[in-house]
Amino acid sequence: MENELISPWTLYWILRLDAIHGLCNVLQTTGYTICSLTTALVIIGAIIAITDKDKNLLAIVNKVRKYLVPAWFIPIIATVLYVLIPTTKQAAVIYAVPTIVNSPTVQEETGEIYVLCKDWFIEAATQTVREGERLNDNIKTEVGLRD
Repeated sequence: MENELISPWTLYWILRLDAIHGLCNVLQTTGYTICSLTTALVIIGAIIAITDKDKNLLAIVNKVRKYLVPAWFIPIIATVLYVLIPTTKQAAVIYAVPTIVNSPTVQEETGEIYVLCKDWFIEAATQTVREGERLNDNIKTEVGLRD
């Protein structure tokens, strides 16, 4: 168990991240909706209570207002969590890429691939230059500028 690359517990949480991510999305969406509507109702209720001088309505508005500010923290916290918690695919990449990239086998293969790509690029660039020179010579011949 000491040489495990990934524990069952880690794998479990990686696979649960989409559900957690979805829950945060639902909390932020419903939280913003409920808080926005409640804030609108409190403002409208306060305006009506002040203009009509209705002390009962004003008392209700004040009670709701006490809970409204703390209620805004729920969607705000849910949004922060939604942004910071990765999805299952993102977490798998975050966990797997360093393991793969730091593998001695991958580093050896990457070195060989780099050399092959570099050789191909040099060969392609050289061939392109030769074709350009031939094209230039053909143009000079057609125009009559050839020495």
